[in-house]
Amino acid sequence: MRENDGRKLGRKTLEELRIRTVRRILEEEVRPDEAAETLGLARSTVYGWLTAYRTGGWDALKERKAPGAVPKLSVEQQRALFKLVAGRDPRQLEFDFALWTRERVRELIRREFGVKMHVTAVGRLLRRLGLTPQRPLWRA
Repeated sequence: MRENDGRKLGRKTLEELRIRTVRRILEEEVRPDEAAETLGLARSTVYGWLTAYRTGGWDALKERKAPGAVPKLSVEQQRALFKLVAGRDPRQLEFDFALWTRERVRELIRREFGVKMHVTAVGRLLRRLGLTPQRPLWRA
């Protein structure tokens, strides 16, 4: 990775860099190639900023939150899962043990919705729903 790599800069700093660079190109009539070379950026990066400005104005150059991954379960499916798990015993849904573990909820999601999820993702989903997985007591 280069020393002046833009990925090391903060979001606010990158926003300011985009706005200043495009403003310089428009107002001072600097060629995009020169602006890219001066900043140590790729030409395609600066031309991408110009395209974004031309299609969306200054707002297109503003900082935005990263979108993140698309959830595997829809909001309706999450509600249905909450209703299935909250207040029910796993044995009512033909499981062999009376505790809702992450693995058991994972199996329920696969069985009811046909969606495969990793155990840690199930734990995060349960936390978002306000539920906690149950752990069996370990006795010597």
